[in-house]
Amino acid sequence: MNNTATELWSKSCKQLASILSSDVYDRWIALIEARTWEGDHLQLAVPNGFYQHWLEENYLPLIKDAVATVCGQNLDISILVEQIERKTTTEEVEPPPLPPLDPLPVGRPPKPRSPPMI
Repeated sequence: MNNTATELWSKSCKQLASILSSDVYDRWIALIEARTWEGDHLQLAVPNGFYQHWLEENYLPLIKDAVATVCGQNLDISILVEQIERKTTTEEVEPPPLPPLDPLPVGRPPKPRSPPMI
């Protein structure tokens, strides 16, 4: 990963977040990662072909505009499919333990409930 590409993409993401709804941004843009920026070419990465196709068909012009606004020039942008490490929280890695179950009393059936009075 190229630090300059990462910085450019980070600033471009701020630009995109100001334009798009938070739902659209979180669903389609937030998962994109920068790979390299060499000359007039920026490589971005997504986790699978579905994202790649959807972004190229629906958001690539908007992504190009945001990048151009940030860096001051039009770049060729390619979106690669690449395994991206998913950022996890502690809760996702290790779920909390379940509370102990209360044992049922042995030998007595539970008391029936009275119907509600109207």
